[in-house]
Amino acid sequence: MLKTMPINCTTVVSFFPVSIQHAFIKCLFFFMCLFFTGALSAQDLVVTGGFSGGFSGNWSHTNCNMETAAETVYGGTDVSNYVAEIDQDNCFQQTICIIPGTTYTVSLKSSRVINSLTPSNPGFVITVTGLITSTVFLNQTTYRNNTTWDLATSTYTFTIPSGSAERYITLRFDHPSDLLSENGVVLDDIELHPPADMFITGINGQTIVVRDSIYHLGLANALTGITYDWDFDAGSTPATSTSATPSVSWNTTGAKNLSVAIQNGSCTVYRFGLSFLAQGTLPLQFTSLTGNVINDKATLNWSTFDENNTSHFVIERSVNGVQYESIGTVKCYNMPGSHSYSFTDPKYSSPSFYRLKQVDINGLAQFSSVVIIKKATDVVDVNLYPSRAGNAVTYAITIKQPATATMQIVNTVGQVIINRSIKLSQGVNVQTLDVSQLSVGQYFLSLSIPGHVNGISKPFIKN
Repeated sequence: MLKTMPINCTTVVSFFPVSIQHAFIKCLFFFMCLFFTGALSAQDLVVTGGFSGGFSGNWSHTNCNMETAAETVYGGTDVSNYVAEIDQDNCFQQTICIIPGTTYTVSLKSSRVINSLTPSNPGFVITVTGLITSTVFLNQTTYRNNTTWDLATSTYTFTIPSGSAERYITLRFDHPSDLLSENGVVLDDIELHPPADMFITGINGQTIVVRDSIYHLGLANALTGITYDWDFDAGSTPATSTSATPSVSWNTTGAKNLSVAIQNGSCTVYRFGLSFLAQGTLPLQFTSLTGNVINDKATLNWSTFDENNTSHFVIERSVNGVQYESIGTVKCYNMPGSHSYSFTDPKYSSPSFYRLKQVDINGLAQFSSVVIIKKATDVVDVNLYPSRAGNAVTYAITIKQPATATMQIVNTVGQVIINRSIKLSQGVNVQTLDVSQLSVGQYFLSLSIPGHVNGISKPFIKN
């Protein structure tokens, strides 16, 4: 079972406010950031220990039955939570790949079945047995006498000696000999953990240089006596490794999947998976991007500063702020100093969304912020502050009549991070949005207001 939690990294983007660009952009030349969607944590070696939806997963049963059902069948209150019962007819077990020389902890929740036919003190037996030598590493009976529903937590520890020939253990739950009833106890959330959770080290939270930096990876809290099988996904050098501490670099941007399987010579104990987005910052400074309507045609104007290694701009248009199409290209000057550009869209309809995709000579690309061009009759005033946010941003919307709007937070590659519907009253509406869970970087707050304007986009930076 893989459990994930968010991890932040420093995000480097090219569309900062001018004052910030002048202070930082030169030292951020050709940098990229890894946006981690999950960090490796909580190495639970049990499969389907929560019996979700009544699914038995890797559990099997020998000389008995296995029964799973919603806890409400046994006197609980949550119809969506499934549990497994231990009584005179039921038992279940699971074979698990392990590492010798390790102390493991089993945790679980249990409750007496709340039924008039249930004995007052039913119990269950937990055993851990080696698959090769049949050595019993754990054999313990637990009794429950609760009279109201109570999924209480219990923990058990056992050690596989370092010289053991075992590579697999059988984790089994059965009834004690004195339980002679079809009503007993239920178990839930069964987990098996090593002494300390392992996680990949070497790239978490770092800002890396495109194509040039080599990252030295490892596995924190790694157990002894294991082998490694790394896979670094496309665009990496090398593509795979069996080293405990491999070195790797990436030469392409986009979605990446990093994984490592740890093995004991007979089986895979655990496979860690990590997905992230590699995104490059472009070698120029955007100092402005504006648009207006002239003779029923949309005109975009933008300025840059200190271009280096730049190729061209792709102008993209959208009618809804989500799906964009390419409508033209403009060649970059690719030289130091200040430069101005313009582009006219003869097929403009009000309102329309525009953005620039700046591409460098090596093929790396980055999107600009979005500008909305609309006729004066479509204008709705929107203000957002602060431009550099910590835990929250506030936006004020002025609208001529009540409406329901769609508010989205979008990152620089167009991924929608937050999406919600908001009610707007006539006049000024002030809303505060919690952004504390966002990773560090640049985002756009986008508003779509049917009947008023199809989209408004305001950039901000999450510190």
